[in-house]
Amino acid sequence: MSTCSLVGVAEAFEIAVSEEIAKDMAAADTVEKAQTVVTEELPLADCAMEGKFAIARSRMELEEIAQATTEEEVTTIVAEFEKTISDFDKLITAALNALKEEADSPLPALGYTAPYAFGNVFLTIWGTVLVYVI
Repeated sequence: MSTCSLVGVAEAFEIAVSEEIAKDMAAADTVEKAQTVVTEELPLADCAMEGKFAIARSRMELEEIAQATTEEEVTTIVAEFEKTISDFDKLITAALNALKEEADSPLPALGYTAPYAFGNVFLTIWGTVLVYVI
């Protein structure tokens, strides 16, 4: 899956979360219910938005690595790229924990584990290849 389609998936997730929050807010007939939606669901929407942003940032960092002209530039940009991946890891872990808590089951994480591990290995190898090509 390319980074562009990852951004699309993240965008779709953000929209789905936002629609669910809007539906829950419309159904909230008391201030307490609305407060519950705000405190429990709104952080997931923020997480979805930040996840999409982290994916886009990592793509930009990869493009900068490809355009770097010195080893020093590559080293600096690789460090920034690794930070974007770390930020993404934190956001996805938070979102998965929220989903597992809501589902009261670890089942939502099963479809995520193998592709995520593959993606981390692929990104690490691809980053190394780009550094050596440059």
